[in-house]
Amino acid sequence: MPQSKISRRLAGSFLLLTVSAILLLGAYLLHFYYEDSLTRQTEDLTRSAIVAETLLADAITQDTPETTLAPKLTDISQRTGLRLTLLHADGQVLADSSEPAETLDNHRTRPEVQDAFAGSSSSAVRYSETLRENMLYVAVPVYDEHGVPLGIVRTATSLTPIEAAYAHGRDMILVALLLTSLAAVLAGLLLARHELRPIRRMTADARAISQGDLSRRLAIHT
Repeated sequence: MPQSKISRRLAGSFLLLTVSAILLLGAYLLHFYYEDSLTRQTEDLTRSAIVAETLLADAITQDTPETTLAPKLTDISQRTGLRLTLLHADGQVLADSSEPAETLDNHRTRPEVQDAFAGSSSSAVRYSETLRENMLYVAVPVYDEHGVPLGIVRTATSLTPIEAAYAHGRDMILVALLLTSLAAVLAGLLLARHELRPIRRMTADARAISQGDLSRRLAIHT
């Protein structure tokens, strides 16, 4: 029984070390992949917003009606696969590539919009009640020639592809963890058996000596 307990402890220690290493590595790789993908997607959205801002700046200046703005946004959206929203300086939606402007509330309080009005492009991740999925938003301010803010061009895209890839990576790590755990248990038992063999031999020799067999000798190999 003592030998069995020692074997289980050695195998358990080996398993714990292996599983901990895989979990830490997997968590780091998943976090790195998600953050890197989010950064790249944000950069792509920012470039698209800047292009859209260049194309739509005159339309904002001239107070073009939604009936003219919406088709332009829809055309850009179809070409890029992104959702675009054009906001007035007061946060009111002038046009949107997915929804009628009159059905959308004022966007002035949205974090990315507030930061954009503060003077620079900004991004935010938020759940869309309209589309029922997590979205990445990037807002870019639009100014006239005198530096007066005219409005905001906001681009958005679904995070579903990134989240799906993240979930797939997580599942693969769990499968690898299961297979490695089984391999670690087997390797731990074999290792424990190998390491305990001289201890068992010395134990048998010591027991024989204690029973009067003085011909026995303890062979110790470090």
